Amino acid sequence: MFWKKKQSVAQPVLTPLHCNMDWPSEPVRLWSLGRRDDLDRNTSELIATQERCWREAGPVLRTSESPQLAVDEGGRDLVLSVPALLERAGQPFWVFPYPLADTELAGHFLSVQQAAARAGATAVYYAPEPLPLDGAAPTPLFNPFELALRPVPSGEALPADDYAMWWPEHAEDRLGGSDYGDLLRRIYALQDRYGSLLGGVLRSRIMPGFPPSSSVSRVFFPPSVVFFKVIGPGELPMQVSVCQEKGLRFHFPVKLSTRSQRLASLRVMERHLAALGAQAEADGLQDDAALLGPDEESPGAWWSALQRFADRRLTEQDWQGFQVGRVLNLPPES
Repeated sequence: MFWKKKQSVAQPVLTPLHCNMDWPSEPVRLWSLGRRDDLDRNTSELIATQERCWREAGPVLRTSESPQLAVDEGGRDLVLSVPALLERAGQPFWVFPYPLADTELAGHFLSVQQAAARAGATAVYYAPEPLPLDGAAPTPLFNPFELALRPVPSGEALPADDYAMWWPEHAEDRLGGSDYGDLLRRIYALQDRYGSLLGGVLRSRIMPGFPPSSSVSRVFFPPSVVFFKVIGPGELPMQVSVCQEKGLRFHFPVKLSTRSQRLASLRVMERHLAALGAQAEADGLQDDAALLGPDEESPGAWWSALQRFADRRLTEQDWQGFQVGRVLNLPPES
């Protein structure tokens, strides 16, 4: 009788991770070493192996892939997609996994640290080796192709609230001549030229089945209004609507959002549209106005007329409860 030699079973390779916080840590099994395009996989592995360690240290995982409002080195608003958001006693921690430790990724983390500090958060990294922070220089964080909105899972509802584009907070508030109105006017002017490019980003970001793209693509908005329930920067629930006549509209929760949050989100959108337009021009693409010809029913014309109507309609005696672009939670109305 011949006995079969017992075959040895290969043991999984464990990768110890280094962290800039004095927290307990467990080695990971499925870490993608040296690849920058496996952020989702590394984030999932990080959460699966470290969540118990985080609880021991005090922080609790709030969510993964969390868009956060931040300010860049030039003082301009941006949205930073945080792979894992932790919290301890009201203190947020922005956690970033890195596949390797080089000066490029160290520079990215230095910028994350600066943005987190300005937002009152603490930046945390995990990497297979300590990041060489001493020899690195901060790198820009703004990504013109990153629209940090994520769809609300199917079957889940947004918090009960009115959702609107704008509303007065004082009797004397008006859209015309205000920083809020001027910002929306600039956004609509950009939409008249590059709305279809924004449609391409929206399709890949908040519509299932379309992977994110690193190139400019063109998708025109539909004739009828379509609504999307999304989570925006800072975990802010929002409704987004799109149609040919009115373009893209952000409907913010009236009770759950602050004016500073809304303005920051809109400033990010202005930068996003401007960057898309600059890329399109660099690629030699025609803007929407040149492609389609003059259109008296453009989103910019609609917004200009609506702003004038709203300011005429407002009086000091009749301003409370006034909302522009109001959307009831269920069902939505245009």
